[in-house]
Amino acid sequence: MRTKKEILDGDGNIRKGCKIIKKGEVYERKIFTIKDSRFKQESFLDEAKVFYTDLINQMVIDDKDRLSIFDKNGPYLATKKVGKNNPKAEVIKADNEIRMEWNRAVDRAIPCVSETEVVELKKTEITDRIREYVEQNGKKPELFGEIVRAAVALLEKLITKVMRKIMDITEKVIGKAADIIKETPEETENTVHAKNEPVVRPEKKKIHFPVNL
Repeated sequence: MRTKKEILDGDGNIRKGCKIIKKGEVYERKIFTIKDSRFKQESFLDEAKVFYTDLINQMVIDDKDRLSIFDKNGPYLATKKVGKNNPKAEVIKADNEIRMEWNRAVDRAIPCVSETEVVELKKTEITDRIREYVEQNGKKPELFGEIVRAAVALLEKLITKVMRKIMDITEKVIGKAADIIKETPEETENTVHAKNEPVVRPEKKKIHFPVNL
């Protein structure tokens, strides 16, 4: 109410549950309860992402339009979205380009290197190293690029090492196959001659039946 008269009863007394707040006094009014701490946890955000992604996909007709959730425990690095009129747009773009360097290296590695090895390399050479640098030196965004590029170089070395092993195994297999062919030339020739020989079929005997005169 705006005035004292509006909260008075017929006898001029303040009605039950009402009070007068003098001009300039501060008062609090609690409308909402205390926020549940669960809503502040990352696990709740992950649950919400899964729930709404599944809900949206139920309405999708074409499979190519289906949404998917980025797996932060996978081999790839997530890129950041550049919002409209973001003052740090150039910084975010540069950061994303560094992340894409790693992701492109992962694309090259996956066909020949197991995903488990790539994930382990990402954890030890990127995630753990960034955590160590932050704990020792504080947040320094410029170090992120150096750490990721060093990890990319290690991943490229791993790819080269695996490819060399594959080439060595292939050469050994081809060499053994060639030796087997050299050791059995006579059998091969006999087989060829047998195939080229004409097929001889036995003559059919003629049967004579007696004729009654």
